[in-house]
Amino acid sequence: MAFQYCTSLTSVQLPEGMVHLGEYAFSSCTALSEVTIPESVTDIPGKPFWNTPWMEARMAEETLVIINHVLIDGTNAQGDLVIPDDIAAIGTAAFAGDKALTSVYVPDSVTSIGQDAFGETGIREVRLPEGLTELAPYLFYHCDSLTSVDIPETVTFIGLQAFAFCGALRELVIPAGVEQADPNAFHMCGVLDSIVFLNPDMVMDPYSTFLDNGQYKTEFLHENVIYGYTGSTAQAYAETFGNPFIALDTSAGDLDGSGTVDLLDVIHLNRSLLGVEELDAGKRILADVDGSGKTDASDSLLILRYTVSLVDHLGK
Repeated sequence: MAFQYCTSLTSVQLPEGMVHLGEYAFSSCTALSEVTIPESVTDIPGKPFWNTPWMEARMAEETLVIINHVLIDGTNAQGDLVIPDDIAAIGTAAFAGDKALTSVYVPDSVTSIGQDAFGETGIREVRLPEGLTELAPYLFYHCDSLTSVDIPETVTFIGLQAFAFCGALRELVIPAGVEQADPNAFHMCGVLDSIVFLNPDMVMDPYSTFLDNGQYKTEFLHENVIYGYTGSTAQAYAETFGNPFIALDTSAGDLDGSGTVDLLDVIHLNRSLLGVEELDAGKRILADVDGSGKTDASDSLLILRYTVSLVDHLGK
């Protein structure tokens, strides 16, 4: 922020060898029209040139403003966007507020995404890169049209209000690698019907608004179905706050929650495979009885064989 609001500054030449550009370093320098940035600058947090003539000119010329493989602004993007595969990072609030953006494909070359990068956009779906280790704070804050997100297996932490106020988000699978999620990560996700926790030891703050939809936990009986493992922190959380809990390790094949695996479960799976019925994320995991990582006709056949005692167990 060293030169922020320097309204008489007209040009900047950053030195060779410089790596880090400070957050909002030259923002609101309202006369800044010439900027020279060496290739060594690769760490670009915040909005370093926001509200400058130089940035406004770049935005007018380019849908994506990119500096040394860092995408710092894409707020003019519309529709379905595929980010180029030479991008290494996406900056803070790079797409924030872009209601015309409907989907984003982020390539595996991207290893970091800044906070609020997609906040309050119109995205309905997003593909995140394998290799990403953190979902930054406010990453999808108030994305009202977002219905589902596949979180990469490499993610270990989910930040403050990363999915807060995602009013259309119906389900989430939290991969086994996630060690902790901020207490307010899913705050006010009003239609989040089910959430799957694959790490039995994931840190879950018992006094948080982790799955709070607007009322204190002591006053609100959550209806979100929690899937997890027997003895897990997810089960403890569900039991403490009254969430329905389904154990992934003891319920394989039981798609209707009856407590037994029978022909009705085969029917549910077949209807799902035909597109007539939708299984939530947890049930899709329970339906994958052959451990292939997907649900298909082989799972249906295996469940059927189990019901007539041709196999003696389901799942891994």
